Amino acid sequence: MSGQLPTSSALTTTHIYTSTKRGLVFPIPLDNLTKPKKSYGKDNHTGELLCIAASEDGKYLVSAGRDKKLGVWDISGEEPVWKHGIPGHKDAVTSIVIPPVGNPSHHILSASLSRHLGLHSLSTLSIIDTFFGHQDSITSVSALKPSVAVTAGSRDRTCRWWKVEEEVQLVFRGGGKTFEGAKGLAEEEKKERLGGGFYPGEEPAEKPKLDKKGKRKEFVEGSLDTVCVLDEQHFLSGGDSG
Repeated sequence: MSGQLPTSSALTTTHIYTSTKRGLVFPIPLDNLTKPKKSYGKDNHTGELLCIAASEDGKYLVSAGRDKKLGVWDISGEEPVWKHGIPGHKDAVTSIVIPPVGNPSHHILSASLSRHLGLHSLSTLSIIDTFFGHQDSITSVSALKPSVAVTAGSRDRTCRWWKVEEEVQLVFRGGGKTFEGAKGLAEEEKKERLGGGFYPGEEPAEKPKLDKKGKRKEFVEGSLDTVCVLDEQHFLSGGDSG
């Protein structure tokens, strides 16, 4: 992979598959983790690959990027075999997921710069439906099963919890703040005892440094960039505020 800038990776029971900015896919065997001898995708994708995902049963690999299509690979044999390029997005595809739970038809969820979420089927190699709601590019999608997904909408500072079958979305707004030097959750405020002073070991920490206006330097979240579903009721999000 010399000279190849990796962009994403996917894990199966036998290989680590890596996508690159040159539009290529490299399979790395897990038994010896040797340098891949051959790359794939040169005649199938045009432009950078931005994301890649593998089905849990190890049968399919899906790659996507600047050329707006989802490349479907059969990886059940010794080498990846290109099957089809699924269209459906009007701009670069930024994130894809093959939900591992309750997904016998191998449905795929994909997000793109064109601000919509796509639902595709590997059984028919076609797009099933599209979902709109974000006001900016969708940078990340995560799902455990095909009926529920969570997306991050970049600079619209929202995460959306999609009930795909019902075509319903719940909106979670970001835009939180963090301060310079903040570490984890803020400690409970130390209270001074009667008569003055503090109990031994209860002295308050040093006060943070302030700027000329007497305020702590703060960082406001300008975009929500990634999400990860934990279970049917919880997910994590990450933004540019640190």
